[in-house]
Amino acid sequence: MKLYIAIMMLLFPNLIFNNVVSNIKNTSKIESSKITGVWETKKKDLTVLVSEEKGTYSAKLVAFTCNCVVKTSMDDHKDTKNPDPKCRNNSWTNTKIMWGLKLKKEDVWTNGYVYDLTSGTTYAATVTRLTNDKIEVRGYWGFEFIGKSLYFYRQK
Repeated sequence: MKLYIAIMMLLFPNLIFNNVVSNIKNTSKIESSKITGVWETKKKDLTVLVSEEKGTYSAKLVAFTCNCVVKTSMDDHKDTKNPDPKCRNNSWTNTKIMWGLKLKKEDVWTNGYVYDLTSGTTYAATVTRLTNDKIEVRGYWGFEFIGKSLYFYRQK
């Protein structure tokens, strides 16, 4: 078998090279699409849109269910706990709540941050793709093993 491959490489070097390059490009597209898209919690009370730009992943809050005594619209919820006073009047809707994630190894994105709108606190974040349709977002402060995880499911 090794001899056959060696002969094929000598006879058709461009064919083999082009196939390898094509496979690498296709793998890159598959990797980037693993966590991009719309995700929601199991209770469907929180929906986020994960996107990728130049190898860095982020997420915006798309929708959420309010457990308020008085029913209000999503746009009525403001980022009042934000440490930046200029942002405290911003609506929760379309707020970037996760950013800076980069693919570390297959199915694991690290070195990112997640923002908790309810407290105004930013935590370090890691995302792990558990299955094609399930991811774990882990927020932590200092040590990952002392963090909290949220699980999201790909919206269909």
